[in-house]
Amino acid sequence: MAIDDGPLGSSWDDEVFVEMNLLRSDIEQFQRIERKFNVDTATGDGVGGVLSGMSGWQPEHRHAWTLSLYLDTAQHLLLHNSIQGVEPVLHLRLRWYAPEDPPYVDHKERRGRKVDKWRVQLSQDLCFELVRGTTDACLELAEILQWKGAPLTPRFWVRYHRQAWNGPNRARLTVDSSIVAQRWRPDVVDIQHLMNGDEHNWEPLVSGQVVEMKSSNEDNLELLDALGVGSLFSFSKFRAAGELLDLVGSSR
Repeated sequence: MAIDDGPLGSSWDDEVFVEMNLLRSDIEQFQRIERKFNVDTATGDGVGGVLSGMSGWQPEHRHAWTLSLYLDTAQHLLLHNSIQGVEPVLHLRLRWYAPEDPPYVDHKERRGRKVDKWRVQLSQDLCFELVRGTTDACLELAEILQWKGAPLTPRFWVRYHRQAWNGPNRARLTVDSSIVAQRWRPDVVDIQHLMNGDEHNWEPLVSGQVVEMKSSNEDNLELLDALGVGSLFSFSKFRAAGELLDLVGSSR
């Protein structure tokens, strides 16, 4: 699915967040170029072989399951903006890399290929209340994010297995497989079970795998042609999950 240019539109208060970013030492900030593609399994499985013949690329030895809980308004404002190409495209999510660790809350803002991302780790207590969808926890998260729009609430989960390689110029290439999604429900709160895939409501998000290139500049993007994905349309798990779970046009 292509990302179309659109008018500027966001409920994010940039000036407030920049000010908060200067005051909080625990906020991590990233600015980079990103491209993401849905590929067949053979192409995804072949990435490691292609990179092994290229200078400067090293695999990460930790292959990990990643779990994300996406947030949106009751009317799915962020999802609608993403589908319609309204920029900046904004994603807000909780992300777990291990069930025993507190997750990060990610704010990811995209304009074309350029992405600005901020994240901060949350306390276990706040995370538990957010997973339950309690009003107080959602209001506290909105205050952390300096969110000025309609109230936020959990909307859906996405889970996948990730392999990663690090390359020249701070480039990073990832391959995600076994990607599944399910609607958020307030009675599903066991992160360990969710990360293990023990819940029975997961639905396959895509066929094949998802290859993503992250780089501080455009210099590494020619690698996408070597991988055979450079001519594909950009892909978004957020949009794909919203469409799969029939959230588009829904206020449920």
